[in-house]
Formats: sequence, structure tokens, C-alpha cells
Amino acid sequence: AIDSEAIDCVLDDGRRYTASLVGVDLRRELAVLKIDGDDLPHFKLSADSPRQVVGTRVLALSNLFGVAVGDERVSVQHGVIAAQVPLRARRGSHEAAYRGDVYILDCTTNNPGSPGGCLVTWQGLFIGMLGKELRSAQNGTWLSYAMPANELALGLEMILSGQTDQSLSDQKQSLDFDLQSLGFILVPDLLDLTPPFVEAVTRDTLAAASGLQTDDLVVAVGNRTVTSQRGLRQELSRLIPGDPIQLSIIRDGNIVFVDLGVIPAIAEPTRER
Repeated sequence: AIDSEAIDCVLDDGRRYTASLVGVDLRRELAVLKIDGDDLPHFKLSADSPRQVVGTRVLALSNLFGVAVGDERVSVQHGVIAAQVPLRARRGSHEAAYRGDVYILDCTTNNPGSPGGCLVTWQGLFIGMLGKELRSAQNGTWLSYAMPANELALGLEMILSGQTDQSLSDQKQSLDFDLQSLGFILVPDLLDLTPPFVEAVTRDTLAAASGLQTDDLVVAVGNRTVTSQRGLRQELSRLIPGDPIQLSIIRDGNIVFVDLGVIPAIAEPTRER
């Protein structure tokens, strides 16, 4: 575990090193480790790496089921990229923090020992990292997926530039979610757990069109319960442009369901790819 005092790093040729932790990216669930060694072959990462197209033939290289120990070759699976979609996944009741695009693979890489493995083209070009054992949040099926190489590069750049405290930045982003972009304002947030009561609704907005009213108490976003203004902003910050905005509210002692349409593009900053 990366929170251990000593991190034991074993290379594919059996060499062992004590590694130090440089930083982490909690949203992408990445960690950068540092070792002192020579002759260390590696892939080069670039945030400008082009995305691969659906149908690209790929090889998944991993320590499948953890059978390789020390100086042993990894396992190879072959398949194609079946789709490129935003990740909507969970493990148990916990949703995956990363919600960007991933490659969905038609080979079964959702196995112990596979997460963190390499996805390469048949020409040996590194194009992604195999993902964790996760289920689809929509239908509960196990996902075989990989995070694209340019996303890994962005995480690496963030860590090496010192922007490693993703837990704080994610919290700040969630607290800064612009509710006015949806067309409503909450009562002043004076307590640690101030309830998300609606103080005002702006005319000609998503909130107004949905029928949201002053004094409504928001109790859920989708199927996720919220009990505070912070919780409401955190749940809304999980959504990306195009996601449905469905709120459950309490009005005059009754539960009412409100559909605000979808998250507008201006609610989340865009990034060129």
C-alpha cells in the first residue's frame, strides 16, 4: 500500500527496490513512485497522445491472477477496443472517482493482477493502462476497460507539478459548483451541515422550468441522498455535461421529484484533446 512506511517495488526482471512516494492523483487513482536504479526501460507518456479508434486491435499485458513472481513474463490477452465512453462504475456501494473517457475492451481484463497493466497496439505503441475491477453503475456487469494514455500523462503532469492534493482540490471543486448555472440559490450556508433549502429560483432557467420552488428542501440527487449543502454540491459535481439532473425534494411534507434536464456544458470546464 502506498501509505506504508516502506514501499517494495519489484520489476519484471526480478529486481527489487525500495520506492518513495512522489505524489498521488486520487481522481484518476494514480501514484508516482521513485526508485534509484539504472537500465530502466519505460514507455513515454504525452498529454498530446492521440486517442485510438473503436476497432483498434490491442494487446493487454498484465500479471494475470498474480501468477508471475519476480523474473517471470507477464500474460498477454488480445482483443479490440469495443467502445470509448465515459466511465460510470462502482465497486460495492462506492462509485469510481474517475468519470472521464475509457476504452472498453472485448477481452476479459477484469481479473486480479490485471489492474495497472499495459494496453498496447499490435505495433507495441502504449495506449493505456488497464483499469480496476469495477462494475457498471448502469447494469452491474463487470467492466474490462483501460484509461487512455493521454489521461495518464495529464495525471503525471499534475503530480510532478505539485498539484497532488486531489482530495482538497476535488472538495474545493464540489464546494464551488455553481448552483446559479441551474437557476437556484440556497439559504446562507452558516453551519457545517446546513440543509439545502432553496431560497430563490431565477426566472427563465432550468430550475424555473422544472417547477422548483422557494423553501423546497433537496434530499437526493438521482438515487443518492443528500443531507447538507456540501453534500448537494458534491453530488452535482459528479455529473458531467449531458448527465440528467434529477432532484428529490420535500415540499409541504410530501416528496416531489424534479427534473432539471441535463447538466449544461458551462457547468464543467472543457479541455482540448
